[in-house]
Amino acid sequence: MAAGITSLFFFVLLAAYHLYHGTPYNILWTCHMACLLSGLGLIFTRPMLNAVGFFWLCFGVPLWGINVLTGDELILLSIPTHIGGLLISVWGLKKMGIPRHTWFISSISLIMLGFLSRLITPFDGNINLSHTIWKGYEPYFSSHFGYVIFVNSCSIVTFLVLEFSISWMSGYRKNDTSTQNHETTDRN
Repeated sequence: MAAGITSLFFFVLLAAYHLYHGTPYNILWTCHMACLLSGLGLIFTRPMLNAVGFFWLCFGVPLWGINVLTGDELILLSIPTHIGGLLISVWGLKKMGIPRHTWFISSISLIMLGFLSRLITPFDGNINLSHTIWKGYEPYFSSHFGYVIFVNSCSIVTFLVLEFSISWMSGYRKNDTSTQNHETTDRN
């Protein structure tokens, strides 16, 4: 529970920063929302919430790192959300496991977050790449729609690889009802 509260603290701290600076829409960035999901998953013992947060952070943190290294503004309060959130979600994954079809839930919910971002955030913020191609990538894409399809396809592949790899490395799936039923049968 302490890890979940810590993750929520990271999220609230960054949310307060954005509220203070008049940019509340920035809290909808995928990595920030992932930190929130992981925290809630740990507090309420919901493995899927934590796993989705972990998947989103695995996809988003490298992109955030590239952006910071190539000159985007580094907000110091975003470091705990990205790095701390990722570490906490890993801990939660070890504790609660990875539910079946996390890749699918992560993919669908990420696409929905993109639609929500397009509906309620300003064009200039380009939250979750919802309004335009990320600066510097315009020569590679002829349309924003094609760009979104490419990014979402990359995220889906990443999520599939993550779920398969984690399941394979652990040798089983915690919180998988078929595994739990099989274990119960074996004990009887």
